[in-house]
Amino acid sequence: IREAGYFIGRILRCDFRPFYRADMCVLFLIAFYFLFGSENACKKMQNFRPTILRAVMISVLFVCCVMSLSDVSTFLYFNF
Repeated sequence: IREAGYFIGRILRCDFRPFYRADMCVLFLIAFYFLFGSENACKKMQNFRPTILRAVMISVLFVCCVMSLSDVSTFLYFNF
């Protein structure tokens, strides 16, 4: 997963792609679509139905988050 994140970050860098601003405009358009095109939280809460699959997915994500707390993270401290 880290290699994929590094690859995506390298693609979106300004010096790597000649159409950096066009790429960012596309990403903003996609973000605005999800922001304004989806239902709000109240409507989603009214339509929510708990299922076993959702419970398993949330449990797996929670375990992954707790397990990642033990990883070493780099803290860059400068100009403070």
